[in-house]
Amino acid sequence: MSHPNRALRTVLAVVCAAAAVAAAWQFYLFVQFRNAAGGVDPQGGTSNLWLAIGATLVACAAGGYLAFSAVTHEKEDVMHITS
Repeated sequence: MSHPNRALRTVLAVVCAAAAVAAAWQFYLFVQFRNAAGGVDPQGGTSNLWLAIGATLVACAAGGYLAFSAVTHEKEDVMHITS
């Protein structure tokens, strides 16, 4: 398995952080959605909810790739006495 180089890891970390912030912001907008009268509308803002879910999935995928590639990278760097 090829491991991501330092530049790719940095880009993935930035993508993960940006997606997490975007997910939090979109979820906030979903919770604070207002109707035309200015009152809180509990059934509105579904597009904000879907954007929050999508951004969460992107953040989890990028973070998971970084975590799992770091774990497998350490396993493959071990030199055995028999080799």
